Amino acid sequence: MEINLQEKVIDFIKKSKIQANKRLPNERELSTKLNTTRGKIRNVLLIMENHGLLFRKHGSGTYLSEKFIHHVEKIDARVFERKDQINGFLHSIETRMLMEPSVCQKAAEKINDKQQNELIKRVNSIFKSKYWINFKKSIYDFFLTIYTIADNEEVLHVFAELYHEREKLNFDGRGTQTLVSSIVRHNTHLELNQLSQLIIQKKPQEAKKFSEQYLNKIFLSLSA
Repeated sequence: MEINLQEKVIDFIKKSKIQANKRLPNERELSTKLNTTRGKIRNVLLIMENHGLLFRKHGSGTYLSEKFIHHVEKIDARVFERKDQINGFLHSIETRMLMEPSVCQKAAEKINDKQQNELIKRVNSIFKSKYWINFKKSIYDFFLTIYTIADNEEVLHVFAELYHEREKLNFDGRGTQTLVSSIVRHNTHLELNQLSQLIIQKKPQEAKKFSEQYLNKIFLSLSA
């Protein structure tokens, strides 16, 4: 019963396009919208909180976690995480953590008007890419553009190799032609647009810090 209700809650959040770190409607509102009792809603929210999909702020309410967005993304693409897949992705993230923050910093220092337009085009294509494989490619193309702007041939080659390896594995997804939920596309676009704006506005230190936080968040979600 609670599993079915949890699916309804997840579906409600997806359709409502609630952003990560934003507050959900309270238990009374959710019980009314989903035609159930507050007690059952409370139990489902506790289960989801225990799985890291939600978090609570005392006296404020229940909030959507970043992990929820990744959870929905995996469901969309039918990603089945074997240990070797997780280790392979962890390795690619660890490699990016070593070089990408400095790449974003350098890109913010060197970007020109033509490159600004290209970066805007790339980040906007993330939201427009409705199918899993195109969605993942659009994200990697966005970062490939940043590496190109930074103009360091060695790190560009390393990232291009990582991209190629992930693409060969279909980014660990099986449902490559399934639709990506709009909540996933919206939140991903929102987050990476913040990075693009820091680079376009020529804020190298802020871009570097944002990149560090972005990659660290992914790393922690995989290693938890």
